[in-house]
Amino acid sequence: MNSVTRTRKTLTFAAAVAALFASSFAAAQHTGASAPTADIHPDSLSRLPLLTRDDLDEQGKAAYDLIVGDRAAPRTGPVPASLYSPAIARAWHDINSFLRYNGDLSPRHTEVAILVAAREIDQQYEWSGHEPAALRFGAPQEVVDTIKFDREPVNLTPEETLIIRIGRQLMREHKLDSKLFARGVEQLVSDHLHNPSRADGRELEMLRQKPVKQEARGRIFNVLLRQFSF
Repeated sequence: MNSVTRTRKTLTFAAAVAALFASSFAAAQHTGASAPTADIHPDSLSRLPLLTRDDLDEQGKAAYDLIVGDRAAPRTGPVPASLYSPAIARAWHDINSFLRYNGDLSPRHTEVAILVAAREIDQQYEWSGHEPAALRFGAPQEVVDTIKFDREPVNLTPEETLIIRIGRQLMREHKLDSKLFARGVEQLVSDHLHNPSRADGRELEMLRQKPVKQEARGRIFNVLLRQFSF
């Protein structure tokens, strides 16, 4: 394996690892089952009231149009909060779109990774959105239950076993040992580089429908290179 190929595989795996945190980081405001305090807005379920497009300046309107478009504006989750800082909203939108729709992990495996992250911090809000997505993209119920009930991954696919083990070690020990990292680079990344036909038609259609500009991809890879190079 030449150095260019190895570097690309390592970067791709870094992006896959980052996907574990994409949703749980953004939705942390919803964690916990305690009753809301008096300063929580009932519409946004956070301390920040919802912003409409008319509330924003020109930069904010541009970010709103990019992220929300003609759809109904989300009331909860990362988008409403991010609109308070349009530059952050655009950056978050780029990296979230890339990690979820344009990485080398299939949508099925990306959803499994998100479930691992959500389960590790008992993030019920995020879990409720991504459990159906994981099943829809073909993750077996056994995989979902293994994550949900904190079971050892037994008789699962090698890829999903690795995703679960990597996610748990990262979020419980805040590190990833050399053996798991090497297995992730070799197995998760090479499978999708050399066997693109493994992604089924639904997955490929999802990727085609969610394009990310090449310039944005380059910026994201530069960030990931700096993040995982020390």
